[in-house]
Amino acid sequence: MDLTDQQWALVQPIISERHPPSPSISTVGGRPPIDPRPILDGILWKIRNAVPWADLPKCYPSHQTCFRRYRLWQSAGTLNKIFYTLFKDLLQRGGFDPQHALRDGSITVTLQGDRFRVLAAAELLDTWQLSTSLVFIQLALTRLKQQSF
Repeated sequence: MDLTDQQWALVQPIISERHPPSPSISTVGGRPPIDPRPILDGILWKIRNAVPWADLPKCYPSHQTCFRRYRLWQSAGTLNKIFYTLFKDLLQRGGFDPQHALRDGSITVTLQGDRFRVLAAAELLDTWQLSTSLVFIQLALTRLKQQSF
């Protein structure tokens, strides 16, 4: 599930303030700029699903484009600001705390081989709250895995 319009309205200014649009392509040449929303959706999809960049579905910009923007936004601190904004929105507007969901069993994490598997209660499936929570859960699991293995 991609960002909702409400989530995009919160994070779009963060991207615009840190990376203003490039000059008009008609005067500069090269490839036209790509809308940052599908790039961010692709980055979040990759994080949620914990897969290699090359496995990014065709509905998103190329994995190379998403990876380049991921690195740019990461080094500029933009991703941290986006994550903070999305997490705050999840807690406030979404009324959903991933830590509480893990404690009460609404979301469970199991280790299968060297991969974590995340399962969610049926009432959470196809909700923006679960989709957003999975970004933070996968980020935490990635850090845990790097420290443990």
